[in-house]
Amino acid sequence: SGTHYPKSKTADPMRWYNDVNLSSGQSYTATGKAAVCPNVNEMAWYIFKGAPHWDGDKLFSFAGHLSKGGMWFKKKAVIMSENHLTDVAMKAKYDNTDYRPYRPSISNWSLLNKSITIGAPSNVDNYFFLPAIGYFFKGKFYSGSFIQGNQNGLYGDYWTSSASNLDGNKNAYNLAFRENVVGIFVSIRLKGAMTIAFE
Repeated sequence: SGTHYPKSKTADPMRWYNDVNLSSGQSYTATGKAAVCPNVNEMAWYIFKGAPHWDGDKLFSFAGHLSKGGMWFKKKAVIMSENHLTDVAMKAKYDNTDYRPYRPSISNWSLLNKSITIGAPSNVDNYFFLPAIGYFFKGKFYSGSFIQGNQNGLYGDYWTSSASNLDGNKNAYNLAFRENVVGIFVSIRLKGAMTIAFE
């Protein structure tokens, strides 16, 4: 834990989250660091058509610590080729639904995939690896479900570039995974999850 995290937009505007306010049916694409991330529709293609593989033995380094564990997904070019998609089509919808302006609820949310293959894929050149790295919240590091401490290798958390219109200006869509499940969730924008471009 630490004290060197942004505590308000006024005190630290460059590191504060984007607090754009959305109403039901509205969508917003990130313009800051999360702009490089896939949007919520692209993430759905990755989790359902990316043949996720959990690899508990793959090593990675984060914050000066060596850990192992994470998930392999098919690369975007492979998903597009196998599903006859253009980049524009992949961004626009998944399964005929545009999730960017969608208003999720617990009762109608279905962007979870529990069909996870264990072990590295045999054709690894068609895949990329996401390390199981948790997130920071108010100066503390978590490995999912508010489990404190550096337990990397168990849980991965990555932002999309899509804000959620649930609760106005508080949430955005994220991809999260463990050994037996990967899904898209709505998380509070205040947390510090990974923001990277996917392959």
